[in-house]
Formats: sequence, structure tokens, C-alpha cells
Amino acid sequence: MRFVVREFEETSTTGEVFSSIGIGVKENDYIVLPSPLSNFIKKEYRNKGKSINSQRNAAYSVTRFLNYLFENKNNYPELLSAGLSNLTLQHGADYISYLSLKSRVNELKSEYVKGEIQYINWFYHWLNTQNILSQALKVNYKTINYGGKSIAIKNNLFDTTDDLDIILPIRNTIQTNVIKDFGKNRNKLIVDFIGTAKTFEPLMALGIALQFFGGLRRSEVINLKLSSLRWTNNTLIVEVRDNQNKLFPNALNTADLQIKFPRDQFCICPEIIKPLYEGHLKLLNKLNKKSSEAIFISERNLEPLRGKAYSSKIDKIKQQFLNNLLEKNQMEDYFLLTSNKWSTHIGRGIFTNLLIDLGLTPTQIALARGDRSLKSALSYVDENTLISSMNLAINNFDILKED
Repeated sequence: MRFVVREFEETSTTGEVFSSIGIGVKENDYIVLPSPLSNFIKKEYRNKGKSINSQRNAAYSVTRFLNYLFENKNNYPELLSAGLSNLTLQHGADYISYLSLKSRVNELKSEYVKGEIQYINWFYHWLNTQNILSQALKVNYKTINYGGKSIAIKNNLFDTTDDLDIILPIRNTIQTNVIKDFGKNRNKLIVDFIGTAKTFEPLMALGIALQFFGGLRRSEVINLKLSSLRWTNNTLIVEVRDNQNKLFPNALNTADLQIKFPRDQFCICPEIIKPLYEGHLKLLNKLNKKSSEAIFISERNLEPLRGKAYSSKIDKIKQQFLNNLLEKNQMEDYFLLTSNKWSTHIGRGIFTNLLIDLGLTPTQIALARGDRSLKSALSYVDENTLISSMNLAINNFDILKED
């Protein structure tokens, strides 16, 4: 099966014959079935007076994206079971990353990839407005001046979330200088950042540690329940699951709550981790938290933290952390961390670099990160071997101890 583009003729109510572009599904060499996705081209391009070339370009972009997903269907069982209703931004991010990597080895031009991003972005907006997606997308707007008037336009969906694993083409206009690590002084800065959290937002320290030492995304952290963390032979295992219905039953917009890939996540466990875990439980008990199973809550109302609130608290910690660097005259670190953009997602990059320093193989790293290639990695690496590799190298982290 493949998605294809077809040009056909239509007749208007006045009898005028004109060309239109549609999307079809090619079942075999002889049969092409019309797809309701043609309505995307009709509504967003033809009905808005766009040329036949504009319609054709958009249709080909969408079919390339859909065929990419179908060709990699074994990586996306959720789409096989429920079709496009289970489509998320991460599926689009995977496709964009695939194109971007090809552009970085000169197989594609970056301008071509930028064009694909715009078409795919608009396709997601259309799916969202048609209520096709089971998880509604959060759409942000920015105001521009056009013809002396202020106009609100939709932001690019792939540039407005911290939780996407995405590679953008070089020199892309929507790409910013985003850093994915703390640099050569990483280990000390990790401890300092967590220490800053313990001082100013103590309920956030454990979450930060899980991002740094377990590679968890923001959405995965806020979906954790008290029962999601378990210890096995001094190894912390995090049960990453979709707990939206239990923790956020009344949420209307769930874009910041989506779990990409449920899994049991192994954490690197230097000496700093267990005291953070135990201290976090003491803080929760002190607050007499009984109304929710969530492990990360708002101290103000004891409700589970949403993504926006989580990021807001991280931003406060980040600002204090940067102020501390300035006061301690750590200018090299300060310039690195203020001249580039970074957010909670830096934890996943830091975790990856820690794994590299630990000497793990690429397949072990894929397993430890919970990447899409997890199943193939398991055929080469036993989980017990992974844990042993981590534990053997923990002695190299003497700096990761509390003062």
C-alpha cells in the first residue's frame, strides 16, 4: 500500500471544468482508492485560491510523510491499531529528523526540508481542527504587522514544545542555538543545578535528577505516580507509563501530557540519587498529600504538576543557577549557558552524554534511552548487562556527591 497523488478534473456549478489535486491509496498496480485526506488539499489550498502547483506540492509532501510512516510501521504499532487518530507531533518530528539528517550529508537541500516542515505543520493544524487526532494539539499564536494591521498567525507546531526529539536542518530559520549538554564541566554543574533546586524548589530536585540521570522527558516526569519508582539492588527503575486518566482526569488539553514510549527506564545511580528520592518522599509526607497519586505536585494546591507549571519552576531554578555562576565568577560556564537556548529537555542530552562517557555501546545507549530501536537493541544487549555496565562505572562519578 502507498499513498499517491492524483490530478483529476472537476466541473463547477457554472459548468466550468478545472483541475484539482487529490490524495489516494494505491492498493496494487491496478486499484487506487480515493482518500478523505484529499479534503486537506481542497480546504486549505484549492478553496483558498491556491494554484494547482501549490495543491500538488502540498499533496506530495503529505504523501511522502504518510509513506514514511507506513514504511516504518513496525516502529509505530499505535498507528497500525488506530490509524491517524493516534498520530502525535513526535511522528512528524521523526520524519523531519530523517529529512534533516539527509540534508546534513548533502542528500537533500535544507531549503527543501524547510518546505516540507511547513507543509507537515499545516497538515497537523488541519487534522487538529477536524478533530481527527485523539490527543488535541495546543496551538500558540504570534502577532505580526501586515499592511498596517496586527494579524495573529499560528506558530510552527514543531518549534513550540520542549518534549519533542527532533533534529532540524542546518540554517533553518526556525532553528535556534539549542544546547544539549552542560559542556566540559558537566558533572559539577549537574550537582550545582540540583543543589539550586533543593534550595529554591525542593519538590523539583528529584524530577531534575530523573531527567539528568534517566533521560526522562518532561511529560514522562509529570506522569509518574508514587508507585512508578522502584529500587532493585541499588538500581532505580522508573516505570514510564501513560497515567493521564488517573492524574489529570479533568484535563481538557493534553498536549503536554503525552507519553511517547511506555517503558521501564533504568537510571544512572550515583550517590546523590537515593538521598534525593528519600528527601522527596519526606517532603510529600510533610505536606500530608493524600489527594493524588502523583509524585510531582504543586506545593500551593497539592495538585499534580502540568507541563507548563513544571517548566515554569525549572525556569526559576535556571535563573537562580545562572546568577550563582555569575557570583562565583564561573564565566566560561555562564557564557555557555546564557548564549544558547536550553530547557528541561537538556536532561535527555546530558543523560546521553553520560552514557557515552560510561563507555556504553550505541545499542546499549539506545536501550538506556528508550529509543524506538529498543526491540532491535534487546536482541544484542541483555538488560542485566546494561545495569552491570552502569554500576561498574559509577565509581567514576566521585564528584556526584552532595557536599
